[in-house]
Amino acid sequence: MVVHFGLVITRFFSAVMATALACGAIATELERGTLTLVVTKPIRRWQIVAGKWLGFAIVLTLNQLVWVAVIEWGAWNRLGAWHWGVWKAGLIGLLYPLLFVSLNLLLSVHLPWIFVALISLVFMGIGWSETAMRNIGTLANLPRLLTLSQIAGYLMPTGRIARWMVVESEVLDIVPRLSGPPGVEMPQPTVGDLLYVLAYILVGLLLACWLFGRREVAG
Repeated sequence: MVVHFGLVITRFFSAVMATALACGAIATELERGTLTLVVTKPIRRWQIVAGKWLGFAIVLTLNQLVWVAVIEWGAWNRLGAWHWGVWKAGLIGLLYPLLFVSLNLLLSVHLPWIFVALISLVFMGIGWSETAMRNIGTLANLPRLLTLSQIAGYLMPTGRIARWMVVESEVLDIVPRLSGPPGVEMPQPTVGDLLYVLAYILVGLLLACWLFGRREVAG
């Protein structure tokens, strides 16, 4: 339980931290004039976006590793042994903040930080609603709700990462009920899930680079 809820908290705070760092990374800095000086220099615009993404990724990766180390320490104190599944789940969990960094950078090209943060929170809710809608739709036999759950999973694939983390953390071997309520089976994560998440992150970053390259910037 310590491992499971620790990883849930880690996912939440990594998403919040990614949003806080990246929501005003471009548009807001242009409004303040801090990016205007950089844009006028002989440097490609995509390099600015990619550089910001890489910088955020490094900070968030270090943050994630610290959280995972704390969870591992808690598991060791509780169980008296190292729980290596925490590290496997934690490495997959690195995709979580990267997902939100790409999304926030993409939105930040044209929108003020407050709108970017709000939209990011909406997407966070969409991602988390996938599981709730799937569970309710299965128990109540509501096909339309199951369809909405699938759509939510494509719009914001955080559930795909979460399922991989649950399996790799090996908590189901200890507490099987964490897979879902009685009568509902958690979909088995696939390699395709991870590939979709990676594509989502990459496409978001590439779109952010392309849109920023086309944006008019006052010198």
